[in-house]
Amino acid sequence: ETEGESIGLEAMYAQMFELLLAIVGSPRLSKCIRPVVTQMAYTCIAYMQMTATQVESWASNANAYVADEEEETFTARVSGELLLEEIVTSLGGTEVLMEVFTAVEQRFEETAQVLYPKTEPASPLLEQDQEDSPACKRAVLMREAAMVALGVLAPHIMQLTTRKCTKGSTKRSRSMDASDAKTMPSRMEAILSCMIKYDLQRAHKSPFLAGRALWAASKLSSLLEPAQADVLLQAACAGIHSSLPPPVRIGACRALVTLLPSISKHTAAVAAAATQAAPAPTAQQGSSAGGADRNVGAAAGAAAAVAKLAPFLPHLYSGLVLLLGECCDESLHLVLETLAVVLRLDPQGAVVLQYLPQVASPVLDVWAKNVADPLISEDALSVLGVIAQQPACLQPLAQQLLPTLTSVVFNPGSQSSIMLEGCLQMLRLLVLTPKRVSPEAAVTAAVSSGLCPLLPPPEPTASPEQQQAHHELRSQQVRQLQQQVQQQQHQLQLGVAQQVHVSVLQALLRLISSSDDPGVQQSAQQLLCQLIRTGRADLLSWGGADPQASVQALVLAAQHLLRPGTDEGCGALAGDLVFEMLTSFPAHLMAPYLPELLKQVVSRLVTVNSSPLVCGLLMVLARLAHTDHNALITTLASMTVTLPGGQTGCALDASLAVWLDRCEELQGRYHLTLAVTALGLLLESSHPRLEQVVVKGRRLDVQQGVKTRSQVQAAGGEKYNMVPAPLKILALMGDLLAGVQETGDCIRGTDGSTDDSESEGEEEEGAFEEYGSEEELEDLGEGEVDAATYAEDKMGAFLKDNHQDEGAGGDVMLHEGEGGDAPAGDPIARVRLSSWLPDFFVRLSLTLPGQQLLQAAGAHAMTARQLSAVRKPIDASRLTNPPQ
Repeated sequence: ETEGESIGLEAMYAQMFELLLAIVGSPRLSKCIRPVVTQMAYTCIAYMQMTATQVESWASNANAYVADEEEETFTARVSGELLLEEIVTSLGGTEVLMEVFTAVEQRFEETAQVLYPKTEPASPLLEQDQEDSPACKRAVLMREAAMVALGVLAPHIMQLTTRKCTKGSTKRSRSMDASDAKTMPSRMEAILSCMIKYDLQRAHKSPFLAGRALWAASKLSSLLEPAQADVLLQAACAGIHSSLPPPVRIGACRALVTLLPSISKHTAAVAAAATQAAPAPTAQQGSSAGGADRNVGAAAGAAAAVAKLAPFLPHLYSGLVLLLGECCDESLHLVLETLAVVLRLDPQGAVVLQYLPQVASPVLDVWAKNVADPLISEDALSVLGVIAQQPACLQPLAQQLLPTLTSVVFNPGSQSSIMLEGCLQMLRLLVLTPKRVSPEAAVTAAVSSGLCPLLPPPEPTASPEQQQAHHELRSQQVRQLQQQVQQQQHQLQLGVAQQVHVSVLQALLRLISSSDDPGVQQSAQQLLCQLIRTGRADLLSWGGADPQASVQALVLAAQHLLRPGTDEGCGALAGDLVFEMLTSFPAHLMAPYLPELLKQVVSRLVTVNSSPLVCGLLMVLARLAHTDHNALITTLASMTVTLPGGQTGCALDASLAVWLDRCEELQGRYHLTLAVTALGLLLESSHPRLEQVVVKGRRLDVQQGVKTRSQVQAAGGEKYNMVPAPLKILALMGDLLAGVQETGDCIRGTDGSTDDSESEGEEEEGAFEEYGSEEELEDLGEGEVDAATYAEDKMGAFLKDNHQDEGAGGDVMLHEGEGGDAPAGDPIARVRLSSWLPDFFVRLSLTLPGQQLLQAAGAHAMTARQLSAVRKPIDASRLTNPPQ
């Protein structure tokens, strides 16, 4: 080096690969590489071999084996993987992939000739001599490197085998793709067969080869024949055994993470197809009949998958638990991930229930030892959460965990704040409201538990009328099973929540009133909110308590969090706590405390800035508006609060300004719907005091084009016109409606929503790519573009992000962490903003005051985008129902 220090050989190789990566990634220089792709890939595999130091370190240390491979280090091995990936992606095309695959194939053939000669040795001693020969040792290292290269190519190979020729591709490329797609399965078959037949049998002789073969074959599991997949599954399950070297056990874990879900899915699909071989219901028989058949088919598939995997589960549980005790750091992540995958394939917890103490206790120990590590502790909590989701395991798990967790919560000074926070989070896992049971899950539970026998499919010779009657009976049975299983799970959950409540409530209230640690406070408040959400009014009398005294104790805790001097982090969920009480408890018990609570809520709302705290407080106002909007306006109008500057002001003016300014920060479809429909109620009340509230309206300083934030500051900051609150409400709803119209594919009316979580995540990921995040814009410095110039209001994009799928039957279930679950029986849960917003504007346009309000909003508060969105449903309504 220029500083006089020597450079190691591997470091020099890594730098050489960096240069090659730059050349391959350059459109101008990559032309030099294109003619020699196969030769370059062939040579690259040789540089990817394990070094002698790595072999010595990894052979006995599972953690080093995982850490060194997953860590982003500049080694020849990692750099070689990056180079192969760059060649396939940058040079592109099927032809390049096939050339790289040819190099991998060549390495496999060469090493197979050395390791697996066609002529068998004359004696075992001669075979042992061959195993220990330098040629065989070199072949093992080279073959292992070829498997790593095959793993790099696996996603591209899978894409090639499933690719369909597109219209845009040329005739020559289409013919090449078709030809390669036909030859690839046979070529892969030869490699996979050799790996399964020979490499997997070398667990003791060549543990690195056996472990890598498990990993590589699992990445290509969809190309395996059923018999090959079974052999691979058996080898992976056997590889967990404690007597095998670490490389085999780590390779088995990696394989199981991919292989188990793949085999389960394939088995279920085959069984479901066989079950649904009966004639499908006709259109006259209705979609519900077809849905019942599909549910029964899915249940049959799930049962077949369980039957196939159940024999392996006890061995997997015991092997993974043993491996937990031997691993640390990075390898623990892998083992916990594998354990979570195995648990998810044990529906209803039928198998793990038999081994629950042996499984849960080691996971709890791992969590306790690594509670300060946010990654490992989160993985351990995730495993315990998966166990808690199994109905059969919830009660025994609670009995096992509650004594330890309760002792920590009752003696907070004896443990660190991190341990206390973790125990509160674990208690919350036990009382989480179970998600809605799907029809197929209900049928699966009924079949596995013997709840009731299912009706068989209709006879093929049955008349159409008989088939229709049979399908209707099946549909009715599925619905009954769904309700029955849901009720059973709810009762189980309620029983555990009651145990937790009776055990820790007093300690929980003491923590909320005394702790100054934000993490502990938020975990305690989350647990208390979840207890109220699960137990609802029943919670007030649990443990023989007096309901009035219970409400008083909870209200005092909320009032403590709403005090002006409370740290915003410590009181972050004060609004959520009040909201849960208003939603869950009888009105007559809450009524005596409402005036003081409302004053504290508004006083806190106008002085804090923390988004979670503001959103929770806004939900309280929205809930009260749905209870009695006129009374809310009148009460707030007569109330004065202290503003941030120290002066006093009207509570209605101050709270409504914050509500309209920060409504976009609300999380979850239910909370957004509750807040927007509450604003609609306020607007439709035509309360005279509402007209007197003046808030920020349309942004004025962006009308002359895009400006940087520096230019905005130089011009005196952002400038808004001031408008009456009703006009701002209409502008806010207009922006929401524009978002609905622009994302109509993901937000639908009550006739059905088929958006799944994966597509939803994709939408969420790119929702703000148009103008970038605020942090990204700040990094741009002087040339940064103000986000407001691209999107004057983010509510439309936010609505798209926070849309949640609607379950069968119209029951909306919100995911945990996204605004909470919708309370049972709440009519707001069934409101679809995609239908409610157009109806609201059409209804408003039918009255003269409404027309005047819309005209004023269009002139002073709405943007052109918002105004156009509002006009569409109104114009469509006039075409459908022209005025007489």
